[in-house]
Amino acid sequence: MTNEDKLRIYAAYLPYGLKGNLLPQTHEVEMTGIYLDDYNMHEIYIKPSGCYVMSRFKPIIYPLDFLTKEIEHEGERFVPIHKLRKYCIEVMGAKDYDTDIGIDKLIKGWEVQYWPKLFIDILLKWHFNVFNLPEDQFINKTNLKS
Repeated sequence: MTNEDKLRIYAAYLPYGLKGNLLPQTHEVEMTGIYLDDYNMHEIYIKPSGCYVMSRFKPIIYPLDFLTKEIEHEGERFVPIHKLRKYCIEVMGAKDYDTDIGIDKLIKGWEVQYWPKLFIDILLKWHFNVFNLPEDQFINKTNLKS
């Protein structure tokens, strides 16, 4: 995976307070910005400590197979697929059938370009691996100790 690929992926998570580790350390930091200079150096801004080479950052995200399992986000525990369905029906006025088709796309592993944009935005907010980063490129949030 190229730095340009990572740049695009990390940028999608920026509005949602993506956390990760700055290697080789293992303490959690929050990414607050991305910078690309004239020399093609990819850097990320970390709260509160400064700017680092992007290759040192490893995001902490959920794998997609946790869509049907309980997760915790911002202190709330829930099953993402249930919350997505409820949100689409109540807030967006979607019909059960339309919602089931969208959720089916997630569960069956359809490529992200075929997912409803609403789902992508919500999954980014919940810090899911929407872009299928390889396992060695992220920290599985479910493996962290509470």
